[in-house]
Amino acid sequence: MRLWSIELGAARGAHGRWLAAVPVLACVAFAAFLAPRPAPPDVVPVPEVDGVALRREITRDLALAAGARSAPLPSQVREFGSLIRDWNKLESDGADASRISESRGALDRLLPTLLASGVEPLRALRAVQLEAFLAEVRRFETTGAISAELQALGGPFIERMRAVGWIRGRHVLLTEEERRVAYKSTWNGIAGVEKRADFAVTLDETRVLYGLYFRLPHAPEPQIRAFDAARKGAKDRAACDAIAAGERLSAENWRLDRIQRFANLDPSYPVAFAKGVAQFRMRKFLASADSFENHLRERPSGPYALKARNFQRAAVAASREEAP
Repeated sequence: MRLWSIELGAARGAHGRWLAAVPVLACVAFAAFLAPRPAPPDVVPVPEVDGVALRREITRDLALAAGARSAPLPSQVREFGSLIRDWNKLESDGADASRISESRGALDRLLPTLLASGVEPLRALRAVQLEAFLAEVRRFETTGAISAELQALGGPFIERMRAVGWIRGRHVLLTEEERRVAYKSTWNGIAGVEKRADFAVTLDETRVLYGLYFRLPHAPEPQIRAFDAARKGAKDRAACDAIAAGERLSAENWRLDRIQRFANLDPSYPVAFAKGVAQFRMRKFLASADSFENHLRERPSGPYALKARNFQRAAVAASREEAP
């Protein structure tokens, strides 16, 4: 019993000394946490989206589509919708250039007449075709079959998504919001209104689209086809690994190009930080270190400051390891 009480007293004394040391140890641990430590970059940050503003745009599109279903659109607008469907079918079928050109001409001839009567009917047409497209994509994910209606609304959408790796099995990797913005942007290009402010996607919709680019980069489609052909002719594992490495490098270069484009669209985005991550993945270590330095110069504090310091040290260390 006595021995137990002695040990208990000693334990209490040690416990008291431990409590006294806690604040000091906490300060040391916090300082160690803040100190720059080399760490390889993890992911390119996606743009911050104002969810309320994005939902507002979705609600507008839903209302336009509902209105067009309850009151038929003007006949010429419906004709324009049919021309867009024809264009998509030709694209999906891989039609020759002359037929594509003829379809383009028909769209271009009708567009000025429609715009002279106001943009809302055309915006409503886009909204109707957008909702129908989304429904067809969901049907594809359920059945695995590419319907004629999906081809009329989205052209070779499924084939292109497969080519760039944005489909797994029959699941399209794009979120609902990404599908919406991607379709609206594509529709604008087909209709010939991509340069008009009254059809432009909003900044938050643009953030959604670039978030997709940063999240799922891919090599340019012509290069993908070249890599696939090279892979079929590869003789051994080393050749396959070299092709895979080349494809990853091409994808990172594609992503870096999108990061640089986005710099002109959204000044709130940490462009220099994102470039540093992409350059590190491309093994451009000195360029990566410079980008992280630029980020710290522009934004010495903030959510990415500590990571930028850690990543910069990692980039410098990696450049030294690769130095001859």
